[in-house]
Amino acid sequence: MIRQGGTVLLFGQKIIKIKLAKLEKLAQFAVQRDLPMKHENSKLVYSTDPELRRKIEEQQKSASKPEAINLPPEKQQIKISLQTKGRKGKQVTLIQGFQHDASTLNDLAGKLKQFCSAGGTVKGQDIEIQGDNRKTIAEKLRRLGYKVKK
Repeated sequence: MIRQGGTVLLFGQKIIKIKLAKLEKLAQFAVQRDLPMKHENSKLVYSTDPELRRKIEEQQKSASKPEAINLPPEKQQIKISLQTKGRKGKQVTLIQGFQHDASTLNDLAGKLKQFCSAGGTVKGQDIEIQGDNRKTIAEKLRRLGYKVKK
């Protein structure tokens, strides 16, 4: 509701009056500072400005995706374990501790699956191989230069 010389905003049970000049000043300040939101950890709920939405989404994507570190195998400590919980009794060899990007990790998982003649998948930075293949995987990873811990 716009009144003469100002704006009335309803906030809960209280009525807050803000003069249009002040509101315009605040908007200009936010645009100049390139700070559309008050807090850094705030998320955009809704905006009618498509440029503002696109800019905020790009900032959130770039902040949430850390760059993948590709360490050489000699500097990585890999942990191999057997997991059966939540898998209806089926065994899965879980390999953790990789510090590779997604493509390198997928290639390595393919080599390990082929070496073990078993299926498997990559979940995040972990590789899961079907069955109890701890010894064969440890042997293969040591040959590739990784430090393996059981």
